[in-house]
Amino acid sequence: MGNARRVRMAIVLGALVFTPTIDAQDLFNKRFAYESFMGNLEPVTGPSGYLFCSTVRFGLGNIDGFQFTRLDSTGSVLGTKAFTTGPLTNVMQYGSLARLRSDGTYSFLFGSRIGSGYKWSIRLFNSSPQGAMNWNRKLEYVNPDYSIYFIGAMEQAFEETPDGGYLITGLRKKPSSSQTDTVSPMIVKLDGVGNVLWNKSYDLGQMCGWHIVSQVGPSGETLFGFHADTPCMTISDNCLLTRIDPNGNTLWNKRVNGLHGMFTGTAMRNGNYVVSARDSSSLYLLELDTTGTPVWGMRYALSFSLSSWNMTVVPTMDRGFLLTASMPDSTGYFPDIYYFKVDSAGSVQWERLYGNENSGALIDLEANNDSTFTMLSMRQEGPFHWHMFYLSKLDSLGLNGCITPVDAILSAMPFSFSTIDVVLNEISPAFISQSAYVNDSTAYDPTMIESCSWPVNISEPEQGVELLVYPNPTSGKIWIKANREMQGGTLTIHDLVGRRMLSTTLLSSRTTIDLQGLPNGVYVYHAFASTGQHVSGRIIRE
Repeated sequence: MGNARRVRMAIVLGALVFTPTIDAQDLFNKRFAYESFMGNLEPVTGPSGYLFCSTVRFGLGNIDGFQFTRLDSTGSVLGTKAFTTGPLTNVMQYGSLARLRSDGTYSFLFGSRIGSGYKWSIRLFNSSPQGAMNWNRKLEYVNPDYSIYFIGAMEQAFEETPDGGYLITGLRKKPSSSQTDTVSPMIVKLDGVGNVLWNKSYDLGQMCGWHIVSQVGPSGETLFGFHADTPCMTISDNCLLTRIDPNGNTLWNKRVNGLHGMFTGTAMRNGNYVVSARDSSSLYLLELDTTGTPVWGMRYALSFSLSSWNMTVVPTMDRGFLLTASMPDSTGYFPDIYYFKVDSAGSVQWERLYGNENSGALIDLEANNDSTFTMLSMRQEGPFHWHMFYLSKLDSLGLNGCITPVDAILSAMPFSFSTIDVVLNEISPAFISQSAYVNDSTAYDPTMIESCSWPVNISEPEQGVELLVYPNPTSGKIWIKANREMQGGTLTIHDLVGRRMLSTTLLSSRTTIDLQGLPNGVYVYHAFASTGQHVSGRIIRE
């Protein structure tokens, strides 16, 4: 979190002795540099734990490309593979997506164009887990005025269908005589090797909202959601849902009445659709059956204004959900990642905050089969705003020693909405799929460093904080005394590179910590109460 939002606190630490050990449940928080942007984190079974893909600009001879990295379940790198996509070919610097397919292969999706031209295409690749290219496709509209404008991130956008094919959603753009081009939601269905089976787009006026949502059901039907306004608006009273059968036939079109906002994500539960949404300061969960009839709704009013990014819904193993947002600091900048858990009835169970003094963004948040979570995030750090990424394994309560528990940031209440039938202007412009250039390139594994987001930032002592660390400097053991409000909180110690050396739960009035296993040097400690209050300082080992 930014220092401007540090909260006053008092702390209690437990009378236990700890030496640096591996954290419970193999939790971790790893920091690494990576070229360009990523669109998602893909859980992978078998020898790998995770897979992520990035579009990259190699900077030599105007040759662009992409790469993917495989990690094990502890966040350690198994290998990286890189490819070029040809001379004078630019790749989209956002929206790159990776998927593990049911046959064990990997598929990758992003946008590209020739030179600085108007027309963007979709690039689709399929490879073995080791990076042997099986096939690749370039997907584009035949009409030279039609371009792929956006391929959604923080949403499914690129899914395997039950028949082994692919479903891709995005936005279609064409030049306009006005200053604002026409942008339309688009959906494309492919077979298992990337051939086009059908496509649709929706002409809704001058401009439609950029964020679209989709969900493929177990029988192959697709729920597709978007909002439309003229001119483009972030908050809309024209939020639309359409359901499409596996062959591209429309089953129904609905407008959601009562919501003045936009959709942010989708999930399925008990055969029904659950759609998340937002307005300027609230998040929503809307459940509908397969006929588009409302079943249930909840509104979560937040104590801060919402931006357009970092929002999605994540279904959990207990039939509840995680919802996410960006929480700005007191200056309105440098947002932190805010997320909260609700049970199957929509009641809030806990709230969490993750961030530091740098501007950050959530890339993906995944629920694991053991009720833990894995989060991939990005921050712009340093004087040149380098992109640094953080891979975080969280326990079932959304914590790992680097996460701040918070409370009372939101209030929950039931929300009523209705749906009405509408007619949408559907078109199916010609869309082609063909092989395109791809070749191997040099790849470099990222270096993963165990690190919280704020390892070397020390908050100033605040009124009401009573924390005593002694002896300091120390040759080995230290004792920490504080007052009572910190019971059940956490303490972490980091080196100045940002590697976490120790993390423990604080249980009672005094804690003894043995640092003899650490090299001599300066370390930083952070202590958090369960309320989210925080204090930090330096420890010298000599």
